[in-house]
Amino acid sequence: MGDMADLAYDQALQEALEGDNVLDKLYRTNKNYWKEKTEMTEEKLNLEFYVAGVKFRKDWKKNLEVLEEGDDLCLAREPENRFDPFAVQIVDYNNDEPDGVMLGYVPTKTGKAKIISAALKEGRILAATVVEVSPDFEPWTALKVSIVDYEEEEEVTEDA
Repeated sequence: MGDMADLAYDQALQEALEGDNVLDKLYRTNKNYWKEKTEMTEEKLNLEFYVAGVKFRKDWKKNLEVLEEGDDLCLAREPENRFDPFAVQIVDYNNDEPDGVMLGYVPTKTGKAKIISAALKEGRILAATVVEVSPDFEPWTALKVSIVDYEEEEEVTEDA
């Protein structure tokens, strides 16, 4: 029964991704599940999770050693990924590599990859930030990030 529900959900999600208001359709598809997995404040995205696939990255410990809490990271959809069409890479451009360093992925099993992939496809600008980095921990708990809707800081002007 669970497989049928997953299949129906994935089909509804795929149809939603082809529409205009992706996130609205995504949340309506399975409200209770997403309410548990996502903290929404006035429809703003606010997620926190450990990065998946860290141990499969070349020099992963070295790559994490240069990160600090508060560092900004980038998100890149990978719809051509043969294992997951909703895959979202987490990339560090705060280094000397012109193409950045791919650190891992938004986890798929928790549903967060689908949410973030849909938000990026919809054109939302998301901010990814290092919350915790512990290169000496096991790779599945070595890097924790937060993803929120990007908000530009308001310019402060002084009255003369």
